[in-house]
Amino acid sequence: MFAVIITNVSHIIMKKISFALFLAFLVSGVILTSCRKKENVKQTLESIQAAEDNGMVESEFDNAKDAADAEAGATPGVKRTTGVRRILMVLPQDSAKTSVTVSDSGSYKKIELNYGNDPVACNDGKYRKGMIIYRVDSAFYKTTNAKASMTLVNYFAGFDKNNLTQFTGRRELTNNGANSSGEPQFTLSVTGASAITTSGTISWTSTRMITKTKGYTTPLNIWDDEYSVTGTASGVNRNGEAFTVNITTPLYKKIKLGCASTFVTGIWELTMTSSGKKMILNYDAYGDGACDKVAKVTINGNDRIVVVN
Repeated sequence: MFAVIITNVSHIIMKKISFALFLAFLVSGVILTSCRKKENVKQTLESIQAAEDNGMVESEFDNAKDAADAEAGATPGVKRTTGVRRILMVLPQDSAKTSVTVSDSGSYKKIELNYGNDPVACNDGKYRKGMIIYRVDSAFYKTTNAKASMTLVNYFAGFDKNNLTQFTGRRELTNNGANSSGEPQFTLSVTGASAITTSGTISWTSTRMITKTKGYTTPLNIWDDEYSVTGTASGVNRNGEAFTVNITTPLYKKIKLGCASTFVTGIWELTMTSSGKKMILNYDAYGDGACDKVAKVTINGNDRIVVVN
């Protein structure tokens, strides 16, 4: 099954490295031992803010998609692409406070999930309001160039119901068919994404290529599935600083106990456009490809071992 990949492919890339963790990284001496100039401190903090903002937008797009996917799975002729645990987290605590409209054109099905105009408490601790529109082409998994897309309409989310962040944009998954090795491939893109916060607006775009490298001959067993992810992202953080994110070594995921929530190997690199400052995250901290949640973060040439969830 293609299920678990969509759950974790994009949002894990940065989401689980917290801003507080990076601040601890800095306080522990990274900045002071590498350069004492205030400008370098400022530039490093901008990199950290960019990583946090990138993860914020990417994470909520995945959450919104999971919520819509929960309804898709209950719709005849539409398969879920998200694991059950993820769905339970994003569902509203009181389903009566949301409404779902399903339409079927024959060539595609459209699911509209409406949280309404008042914030609705969800199982992940967030509040949400507004609408998610999810459209899935018929026979998505069997048809090359078929698409599953999601659009946010007046959509807000956050932990403080009196101070929600508005998210905009479109997320699209395209079935590219099999590559020359017979491996199924999918393109995941997010365009026109933004997060409008009280401290500034974050803008973001992303393109990922997802290849199912193992398990595609046993569709009923997800536990032998393995995936490779490549791609790029770019954006502007809430302070107006532009950045890019490149997966420099393919991110590799194994769907097995202890591995499924993160990557076992792979490296991404975030670069600030103006200063050229880089932040690097290596999921294989010790070079052994272990099925663990240990990663290595590098800032200004200084390394720290961190735990990702």
